[in-house]
Amino acid sequence: MTKIKEDADISRSELDRAQDDRDTLMKKLVETEMDGKAASEQVLKLRDVVRTLKQDKRLSAADSAVLTRQRETILQKLEEFDRTNKALRRLLRDTHQKEEVEMQLKQRQEVLLRKLTEADSKNEKLQIEIFERDRQIETLLTQVEADKDQAVAFDDLKKTMETTRAHLQNQFRTKEMENNRLQVQIRSLEEQLEQTRVEVEHLEGIMSASREKSGREKEALKKAARVQKDRVADRDKEVESLKQKLNEKELDILDLRRSESLAKQEKETAEAECSTLRSRIRELQDIIENTEKVSQSNTELLTSKLSTKTQEVNAIRTENEQLRADIAALEDRMHDEEQRAMNKIEKYRREAEESRNRLYDVEQDAQRMHQESTIETEKAKLKMQQRLSELEPLADLLKSNELRLQDSQDRLLSYERRASEHTKLIAELTQKIEYQTDQLETVKEKYRMAQDELRGFQSKSDMLDKKATESEYQNRELLGVLGKKEETLQHNQQRLEDLKAENIRLTSQLEMSLAEARRQAELQREKTIAKERAAQARITDLETQLSRATANAASMKRAKDEAERRFNSKLHDMKDRLEQANSTTRSMQNYVSFLKSSYADVFDELESPR
Repeated sequence: MTKIKEDADISRSELDRAQDDRDTLMKKLVETEMDGKAASEQVLKLRDVVRTLKQDKRLSAADSAVLTRQRETILQKLEEFDRTNKALRRLLRDTHQKEEVEMQLKQRQEVLLRKLTEADSKNEKLQIEIFERDRQIETLLTQVEADKDQAVAFDDLKKTMETTRAHLQNQFRTKEMENNRLQVQIRSLEEQLEQTRVEVEHLEGIMSASREKSGREKEALKKAARVQKDRVADRDKEVESLKQKLNEKELDILDLRRSESLAKQEKETAEAECSTLRSRIRELQDIIENTEKVSQSNTELLTSKLSTKTQEVNAIRTENEQLRADIAALEDRMHDEEQRAMNKIEKYRREAEESRNRLYDVEQDAQRMHQESTIETEKAKLKMQQRLSELEPLADLLKSNELRLQDSQDRLLSYERRASEHTKLIAELTQKIEYQTDQLETVKEKYRMAQDELRGFQSKSDMLDKKATESEYQNRELLGVLGKKEETLQHNQQRLEDLKAENIRLTSQLEMSLAEARRQAELQREKTIAKERAAQARITDLETQLSRATANAASMKRAKDEAERRFNSKLHDMKDRLEQANSTTRSMQNYVSFLKSSYADVFDELESPR
């Protein structure tokens, strides 16, 4: 930036020098124009003197003095004209060099504009970096929010673990209650089995008593047949009821087995849930440890990143402020220099137009003077020849006139040489003027281009002003946002530290609760294992008892079937015997009735003769 300032100061000083050189050039052009006018006036005076001499046809001392004086003045004017022409050439050379310097200044100006564009690009890059850093800060804030959410998730997991522990305890209680209920049902079934066994034994005793009674009561079979039928019906009913009871007991035993299998399945599911919960607790412990490590590393990275970002942001702020001040100063200087250059270019344009018009007038006057001098020399030659022809008799006058004529011819030759030199100088000046006009045209074109560039620069400067104001506003906003973000970061750091402490406290509580849960789970597991062992032993006992009961029931069923078969066979025998007895009784009744009828007939026959 200091180099840019130095280049701007150098360009301003060089522009001032160019303005001074152009002022001196205009002065020299005016002087050359005045010298040319004075020389033309002296030539006119000389022409008038020569005309008067031709008219007078004699040369006096006064005329010779006037001619010598005019010759001296013409020589003086020509010397002044030569001097001014040399100065003008030098000035033109200097102006050419100054134009080259101006071209260099223009190149420097382009370099300055390039540097300004580079500064704009740097500002844009800095804004992009600030945006990237803001985005990084936002990502860090999102990470902090994620850590908060993770801490909340840990709290939720703790609550869910407590609820699951309470739920598992409730499930264990319900399973214990169901086991107790099943044990009560098994006891009641055992009592019912004992009752059925007693009833079966009673029935066996009754059946044995009935067998004995049937053996003793063979003789009184007729009287006991109806009673026996009733008893048999009652026994059938009792047997049916016993069968139904046995079926019900079997169904109860199946239900107990199903409930036992369901209890085993529920126990297995509870054990699986306990194992999954233990694995989940281990995973949660690993996650908590990993999150603690990650949170510690993230906090360290966040603190380091925040420190570096704050340092970079402060450096960028200082650089932006310095660049803003430099850009403002450069814009002011460029605006002033552009205004000065515009004024100088306008002045140069007016002066170039005026100098071109003056040079055109000088060229016209020089051409007119050259033509008039050639015409007058021709006329003078003719007049001198006529006068020589007229003055031939006058030898002295001729000699003197010849001398004068020779002198005048020499002067004319010198005048012609000087006039030719002047014409050459005028031609050179015209060429230079044309060259200068071409250069002026190029300068005008460059001026137009410079005006266009200045307009572009003005628009760019306006855009730069807008960008500078926008960047200043954005920087202010960024400063405010950064201040707020720093406050939020400090607050987040404080909250993060609080969360760390809370996390440590929660982890300690969680470890304590996990240890307590492990201890309680271990106790519960031991209790459940003991209960399972007791239940398994009880179930094995019940199964053995049930197998015995089923074996006894099967044997009783077989004995009952055998007793029924025997009873049925005896019943069939008794029925056959009863039918035989009935048939014998019927035959006896028929025989008795036949005897009665026969006896009645006999008695009737015996009574009839009487």
